[in-house]
Amino acid sequence: MQYSLFQWGVFAIMTVQRATHNSLLEYAKEGKKDFPFPAATVAWTSQVLCIIIPTILAYFVHDGMKAVKACVSPKGAIYYGWAALWFSIGDVFEIEVNRFVDSATYTVLSQSKLLITAFLMLFLMRKNQTPLQWMLLFVLTLGMGEYVLCNGSTCEISPTGITLAVVKVLVSCVGAVLLEKGLKNDQGTPFLATVAQIKIAQAFMTFFYFVVKDWDFLTANNFNILTGWTPRTYILVFVGFVLKSILSQLLLKEMDSLLKNISEVAAMVLVYFNKILFMGGVFSMTSFIAALIVSFSVLCYMLDVGEQQKRQKIIEKERALLADTQPIVHTHTTIATHTIGGDVASVYVRLEEGGEPESEGVVSNEKAGKQSVRRHDSTHGHSLS
Repeated sequence: MQYSLFQWGVFAIMTVQRATHNSLLEYAKEGKKDFPFPAATVAWTSQVLCIIIPTILAYFVHDGMKAVKACVSPKGAIYYGWAALWFSIGDVFEIEVNRFVDSATYTVLSQSKLLITAFLMLFLMRKNQTPLQWMLLFVLTLGMGEYVLCNGSTCEISPTGITLAVVKVLVSCVGAVLLEKGLKNDQGTPFLATVAQIKIAQAFMTFFYFVVKDWDFLTANNFNILTGWTPRTYILVFVGFVLKSILSQLLLKEMDSLLKNISEVAAMVLVYFNKILFMGGVFSMTSFIAALIVSFSVLCYMLDVGEQQKRQKIIEKERALLADTQPIVHTHTTIATHTIGGDVASVYVRLEEGGEPESEGVVSNEKAGKQSVRRHDSTHGHSLS
C-alpha cells in the first residue's frame, strides 16, 4: 500500500508523541515517587482543553458557528457517552499506574492489550485466533514477564502497579471498541466536532470522580485545582494529554492498522532510550532484549492479522462472485452442437416450463461449465453440460 506524505507525517508525529507522553508522566513526578497533584486534576483540565481547542479550530476550518454548535452538541456527547465513560476511567488510571511503575515498564505492559483483546473476541464474539497468533501472543506475554523481572533488579516493581496497568489496558480496549463502533455509525460529523463531543462527556464524568475522591483536597486548597502544579505539569497536560487526544483521533481516521501498530512498536523502543538518556535510567542488555521481543512479537502479530484480513476479503469477493453466477433454472433443449474456434459449443433454445421457445443462442460448453450453467434436455431430463 502506498502512503501519502501527510500520512507519513502523522505517523512520525504520533510515534514521537506516544513515546514523549509516557516519558512525560514520569518527568512530571519531579524526581519523586509520587505526583505532587491529584491525578484527576490533570485528566479533567486536559479534557476541558480538548473541548476548547477543537471548537476554536472548527470555527475557522469548517462552517463557523455551525461547526461550533456541532462541537458542543449535547446529543453528540450523549451518543459517545459509554465510550467516554471508559476513556475517563482510563485517563485517571494512566496517571495512577505511573505512581507505581516507571514509564518504560508501563509502555511494555500496555502491549498486553493484544492478549486482552484476543480473549474478549473469543468469549464475547466467538472469534478465535489462529494457532500462529496464539503462539505470538504467548511469546508476547513471556517477553513482558521477562522485562518486568529484569527491570526489577534496577528499580522497584509494584504488583499494584502491574495490576493497575493491566486493568487500564482492559478499560482502554473496551472504550476503543465502543468508540470505533460509534465512529462508523457517525460518518457525517466533522473530525474536530467528534473530538469535542467525546471530551465533553469525559469531562463531566471525570469531574464527578474528582469531586467525590478529592473533596478534602479541594476544600483544603480553596478549590484551586492547580495546587501542586509545576511547569512540568503544564508540559504534561499540553504536550502529553491534549496532543495525544487530538492525534489519536486523527490516527484512527487517516492511518491503517499496520501503521498504527508500527508506530506503537517504535514508540516503545523510544521510551526505553528516553529513560536511559534523559531520566537517569541504566542500560541493561537483558531488559533491552526483552523489550525487543515484545516489540517484534507485536509487529509479527499485526502483520499476520493483516494477512488474515486480506485473505478474508478475497474469500468474501469470491463468495459474492459465486452468488452472482447461480445456475440457470430455465429448461434448455439442445438443437445441435458445433465446433467454434476449436471449442465445442451448443446451440440451444430456452424454454419456460411447458411454454414456447423464448430465445436462442450459442454458449461455449467450457464457459458454461465455469459459470455453473446447467442445460437440461427437456425430453430426456438429463444434463448435457
